Amino acid sequence: MRLDDRYRLESQVTGPSQWPAWSGRDERLDRRVTALFPPAGSVTSQAVQQYSRLADDQLVRIIDIDVAEDPRYLITESYAGTSLADLSSSGRLTMELAIELVAEAAGAVATVHANGLAYGALAAGTISWTDSGLVKLLDVALADDDLTAARHRDTAALCRMLGSALPAGAPAAVLAATNAGTPADLAAALEPFRPADAPLRRHLVSPEPVHAPHRLASRRVREVMATEILTVSEDTPVLELAEILARCHLPAVPVVDAAGRVTGMVSAADLERWRFAGVSV
Repeated sequence: MRLDDRYRLESQVTGPSQWPAWSGRDERLDRRVTALFPPAGSVTSQAVQQYSRLADDQLVRIIDIDVAEDPRYLITESYAGTSLADLSSSGRLTMELAIELVAEAAGAVATVHANGLAYGALAAGTISWTDSGLVKLLDVALADDDLTAARHRDTAALCRMLGSALPAGAPAAVLAATNAGTPADLAAALEPFRPADAPLRRHLVSPEPVHAPHRLASRRVREVMATEILTVSEDTPVLELAEILARCHLPAVPVVDAAGRVTGMVSAADLERWRFAGVSV
């Protein structure tokens, strides 16, 4: 099944979203995506656009939206990883891992709240440690009812997920965090208990990446860097740039001036932001 002659939808997924979702591929930029189909009246394009402008790496990035007051679909980046629900069901959810996941999620939700939005539907399947090494909130189901009530539900859900992972002998300060009044308060309360060496990464991926830096310690950048550099000029047509990025499977390319000096970088994400903002490319 194809969507708007660009996205090939391959299979419906049950995964963290509160809305019907499909995994698929953006055939224009040759990358994996997830298509979300919010029920009629559940969210406005204005709210989704506001959400898409939030600068937080823990929030899944929206790369396309049906341009209508009541959007038919949203397209987000696709991430693979292990969710809080997966860890719990497999018996791998320790107190330390729960603290790490919930603290990261709480910080992201605090960003959402600070910008006049709320989820209202957080769940353990929503919070995922992705293969890229980041904790992500994979859902963008935005609350459309009473904002104060939705924010209370967000905070309660985070505290409940933390509380369910805490043993009886957990430190009193960690137990007290389950009564936090806001996601920002919860993130601050958990900060002293977060290990500096990201233990969750060691639990969920092969130990090979952990040892790789030791093997590379004696190497220099010149020994591992690519020497064939593709650049574009400041006068390159944007359509040509889009074709280059897609054809060469590049996330970004350097921009050079007439003298060959690098003046900046331009990426597929930049093109998507321009298109999303309604700028013709």
